[in-house]
Amino acid sequence: MKDLTTILFAAGAMSALLLFPLSGASFRVESSSGVPQLTRDGVPVRSRMFWGHTFYSAGSTELRPDWSVTSFEFPAYEDCSVGALHLRFGEETGSVFFSRIDIEDLTTGNMLKSCRFDDGFQAEWRFWSAGIDRKPPLNFTTQSGILRIDMTTDPRLRGFHMYLPGLKFAKGHRYRVTIRGRADAPRPFRPTVHRQKDNHQLLGGLPSALPDQVKLAAKSGVNIVSFKCTGIWVPPGGRPDYSELDRFCRQILEANPGAYLLPRIKLDPPAWWLRRNPDELMQFDDGRCGASPSLASRKYRKDAAEALRLLIDYCEKSFPDRMAGYHPAGGNTDEWFYVDTWKKPLNGYAPATLSAWRAWLKNKYRDDARLRKAWNDPTARLETASVPDRKTRRGTPGRALRLPAEEGAALDFAFFQQDTVAETILALARTVREAAGPDRLCVFFYGYSFEFAAVPNGPAASGHYALRKILDSPDIDILAGPQSYQDRHLGGGGTTMGPAESVTLSGKLWFNEDDTSTHIAARTGNRAPGWENGAHTQEESRLLLRRNLAIAAAHNYGTWWMDLGGTGWFNDRSLWKVMDEFRPIEEKLLRNPAPFRPEIALLTDERSMCHIAGEDASLTTTAPLASQVRASLNRVGAPAGLYLLDDLLAERIAPKLNLFTSVYALDRITRTRLRKLAEKSGAVWCWAPGCIDLDRGTFSIQAVRETTGFTVEELEAGTFQVISTEAGRRAGLPDQFGPDADQKPRLAVRPEKGDIVLATYRDGKPAVVLRPGTAPQLFCGTTELPPPLLRHMAELSGVQIFTDRPANVYANPHFRAVNAPEDGIYRAGERQLHLKKGETAILP
Repeated sequence: MKDLTTILFAAGAMSALLLFPLSGASFRVESSSGVPQLTRDGVPVRSRMFWGHTFYSAGSTELRPDWSVTSFEFPAYEDCSVGALHLRFGEETGSVFFSRIDIEDLTTGNMLKSCRFDDGFQAEWRFWSAGIDRKPPLNFTTQSGILRIDMTTDPRLRGFHMYLPGLKFAKGHRYRVTIRGRADAPRPFRPTVHRQKDNHQLLGGLPSALPDQVKLAAKSGVNIVSFKCTGIWVPPGGRPDYSELDRFCRQILEANPGAYLLPRIKLDPPAWWLRRNPDELMQFDDGRCGASPSLASRKYRKDAAEALRLLIDYCEKSFPDRMAGYHPAGGNTDEWFYVDTWKKPLNGYAPATLSAWRAWLKNKYRDDARLRKAWNDPTARLETASVPDRKTRRGTPGRALRLPAEEGAALDFAFFQQDTVAETILALARTVREAAGPDRLCVFFYGYSFEFAAVPNGPAASGHYALRKILDSPDIDILAGPQSYQDRHLGGGGTTMGPAESVTLSGKLWFNEDDTSTHIAARTGNRAPGWENGAHTQEESRLLLRRNLAIAAAHNYGTWWMDLGGTGWFNDRSLWKVMDEFRPIEEKLLRNPAPFRPEIALLTDERSMCHIAGEDASLTTTAPLASQVRASLNRVGAPAGLYLLDDLLAERIAPKLNLFTSVYALDRITRTRLRKLAEKSGAVWCWAPGCIDLDRGTFSIQAVRETTGFTVEELEAGTFQVISTEAGRRAGLPDQFGPDADQKPRLAVRPEKGDIVLATYRDGKPAVVLRPGTAPQLFCGTTELPPPLLRHMAELSGVQIFTDRPANVYANPHFRAVNAPEDGIYRAGERQLHLKKGETAILP
C-alpha cells in the first residue's frame, strides 16, 4: 500500500497538470555556475530574441523619378468612422509628386475617395511634423492636377507626413488604395491607413516586413519572437476579442513554424474604462487629469490582472505548444515608470493615489505619534494626511538633498511612489505565474536606476527605485530595458539603464532591448529615441550591433533586436550575419558558463537617490555622477559592472575599485560597514558621501568622515567647476572639469599628511584629493569624473587595464573584446589592433 506522502505527491502533480499548460516546451531561467541561463526543457539556449512590430507594422517601397503606381488592399475588421490615409516619404531634401489617389470599396464596387490635386487640396489634407507650428520650410504647388511637395532638411520637419482624415470603413468590407506618384530622386515611401483616434490603430498598408524578419531571425537560430499585444480589455457584459492577437500569432508562425511567442501585453486601459473610472486616473499638480491610470489604483491593478489572466488563458489554449512567456507592459512607453516622468508637472494627486498613500502611511507608522515624530509635524494625522504639495515636493531651492528631519513628508511620498510601481509589477507577476505556471517566462521592464538619475524632478519621480523588491520576487524571470541612450553612438561604449549585474547576481536574466536605429531606420525617417546615435550605412549598423552583442556575451545578458519603427529595421541578411558570428562564442558560454566579475564596480543606493530634490537639482548632481559617468567609465580600458550598493554590503562582490557615486543617506551601521570594506579595495567617494545621517535625519560632516575617512568642511553654495593642480595634470586630468553651476552641499577636503590634491575649487579649497596606499581612496567634491581620473584610480587599485589608450573593453573568462572610440592603433597585451572608430575586435 502506498504511503500518504506518495498519495499526496501524486495528487499535487495531477493538480498542477490541471492548472498549467498540458503541452509545449518549458521555458525557465535557471542558474549554472552562478550564471542565469535561459533554458528550454531544461537545456540552456541562447538568450536571443527578435521583437517585431505588429501594431504599426506596414511595409514600404520607393518613389523614383519615373511615375509609378503603389497599391495595397486591406479588410475592415470593425466599423470605423475616423479612418485616415497617411503618406510618409522621408525627410530628405527633394521633391515629391502625386497625381492620383483612389480608395475603393471592393465589396460594394463604390469609390470611397478619389483625389485629384488643385489649389483647394489643403482643405482636405492635413500635415504634421515636430515643428509644424513653427512654419517649417515646405512648399506645396499644384499644376494640372499634380501636387508637388518640396522638402528641405530641417529639424522642424522631424517626423513629417501628410494625411487625409474623415474616411469611413464598414466591418467586413475590403478596400483598395491606389497611389500614383514619383520623386526627383529615390526615397522611401510608406502609405498606411489608420484609425485616427485613441491608439491610432493600423488598419492597412503595404505588406509588413515582419514575416521576412522572422524568417531571417530563424536562419540565425533566433526563434523566440516578441511583439506588442493590445486591445485585451473586456468591457462589462462583453466578450473577449483576441482576433488581432490571433492574426499576429499566426502571421509569425506561418513565417517560422518553429517560433515561440512572447507577447508584450499592453495593459493601458481603453477609453471606456477611463470614462467609467475618473477617480482612478493620474492627476497632476497643474490640475491636469491624465489619460492613464494611477498605478496606485487598486481597481486598475485588479482589472488589469483579470484582463491579463484571460489573455494568458486564451494563449495557452490556442497556442499551447508555441508560448514562451508573457511580458506585461504599462506606464510611460510600456516601461513601468510614471507617465510624463521627464516633464515638469508632478503626478500623484488622484483620489486613488490619496487613498493608497494613507494606507501606506498607516502600514508604516501604525499611529499618529510615530508619524508626527517622523515628519516633525505635531498636526500630522494618518487619517487626514494629504499628498505633499508642489512646493514641498520640489524641495528647497539651491539645496540638492532632502533631509528627513525637515522634509519627512516629501521623502515618504518618494518612497511610496517606488513601492507603488513595485507592488503593481509584483501583483501582475503573480497573475502570470498563477495563470501560466512555472514553465513560462515572466518579463518586465524595470530598474533604470542610472538612466533616471537625470530626471529634472528628481530620480524618484520615475518610480524605478525599488529594484531589490523586484529581485526578491520568485515570480519574475527577466528584467529588461532599452540599451542606454547614453554612449550608444558609434565609438561609444554602450551600457545598461540599470544595475544589470545585480539582476544577474539575483539569479534573473537582464535583457538589453537593442533598438539600434539601423541604416534602414534612417532611410525610412526614424525619429524614435536614440535616432541621433544610430547608423546611416549598412557597415555602421553592423559595427553597432557587433559591439552590442559583445557586451551581451561578456556580461551574460540576453538581448532582443527590436524593429521599433515597424519598417523592417533588421530586414537585411547582412545584419543577421553579425548574430551568426557570435553564435560560437555564445554556445561556448552555454556549455561553460562563466560569471562576469569585473574589477570595477559602479554602485548606486536606491534610498539615497530618493533624497535628490526636484527643481533640476539632478542636472548638476546625479545626472553627471550616476548617469553620464557610465560613458567615462567605458573609456577606462577595463570592464566595469553596474550594481546596487547592497550587493557590496552583503559581500556578494569584491571589486578592486568601487565607485560610490550615489551613497548620500546612510545609517551608522552602513557607514561603518562601508569604511571597513573600503580598507580592502580602492574607492572613489563622490560629492557628498554619507552626508545625511539617517539615525538623526540631519546633515552631518562627521557622518562623511565616518563613511570615507576624509575630514571635510562645507562651503557656501558655489560652482562645482574645479581646477586641476600640477599633480592632477600629471595624472592626465583636464585643466578644469565639473559643472559650472551653483549647488549645495559643496564639500572641501582638509588634507592629511601624504594626501595629494589633484584639483581645487576656484577659491583654492581642495576639491579632489587622493590618499595613496594599498587601498587608494579618492574624495571627489565635484560631480564629474573624467575618464583619466577613473583610469588613474583603476591603475592605483591594481585593476587590469587591457589597452594602452582609452577604449571600451568587455571581458569574460572565455574572451575579450576591444571597441575603438576613435580610429587608431590599440595595444592589448602583446596584440596590436588597428581599429577604425566603432570597430570591435574579439580576442581569446
